[in-house]
Amino acid sequence: MSSNNILRKVTGDSCYKGSYNMNITYGCSHGCIYCYGVSILSNMRNIRHYAGGSANTGVPKDNLSSILDIQLQQIKKKPVYIRLSTMSDPFQPRLIEQGITQSLFRIFDKHEVRVYILTKGIPNEEIIYLMTKQPHKYYYTATCANISEERWKLFEPGTSSPNLRIQMAQTLKEYGVKVWVDLDPIIPGYDDTEDAMQNTLEKCRMHGIQNIMAAFLFLRTTIKGNMKKSLHPDIYRRIERFYEHGEIAYLEPEKRQGKILNPPLAYQSEKLILLDQLASAKGLSLSICRKKNGSAAIKSRIDLCSSSPLFNS
Repeated sequence: MSSNNILRKVTGDSCYKGSYNMNITYGCSHGCIYCYGVSILSNMRNIRHYAGGSANTGVPKDNLSSILDIQLQQIKKKPVYIRLSTMSDPFQPRLIEQGITQSLFRIFDKHEVRVYILTKGIPNEEIIYLMTKQPHKYYYTATCANISEERWKLFEPGTSSPNLRIQMAQTLKEYGVKVWVDLDPIIPGYDDTEDAMQNTLEKCRMHGIQNIMAAFLFLRTTIKGNMKKSLHPDIYRRIERFYEHGEIAYLEPEKRQGKILNPPLAYQSEKLILLDQLASAKGLSLSICRKKNGSAAIKSRIDLCSSSPLFNS
């Protein structure tokens, strides 16, 4: 990966093939104890600004917007589809305070792009203005598996509150941005009880969010270790038991990480059927990630999110 790149093209067997991944930082301040990035990065809290996907690529933050501008000019096929972010969050408070994320959105404003945003953060007023100025360019997904404050503080201590995430999605939708709420990761025993699902879906309905996605927690070996270290033993055991006889699942690029577990297929199916019934009763549309829980969704006859919202709109 060249230090002159901030966009990395997606190849291989991916729902996002042909688009570009973009991460503003190497590492993330959110501190989610189940984070996928923990499987890749040795210290997610050791945040450095970088361009591209290499831990050895350090780029001064002042250069990121210039690098993005040049690279977008060089890509011939338009519009350029961008996933922001896959290994961090674009709306980490420090990035907003330093004006880094804003500078990149000013570049998006100049180019023919379509940007798929996945976040547990909150954009500031300038970013909201730029997104709502050209809403057709943006696809906004707020990840929020549960609106419980207890669960939020336990598993996602550095993120914005779940209620604020859903409210922000509503605000952007009112200005024409396409929005989703993604119940991901669903942590067994916490996020898949009927009460938890009812409360989260009702919050989405109240704020006018109709498109819901969902996926269970992939228990990678490194995530398992981090959760065991971070949680009280009783809480960790409560989660681990759901995976003792689980489905072994692999995403191709992550085979090197050892076993990647889902809850048992029958358990996934039972819970996804319930989630679909609850969503349908509220007039919401549910789709399930085909890469994470595709077998369970097919078994349950629930729609698959076979590709990103970028390509389904």
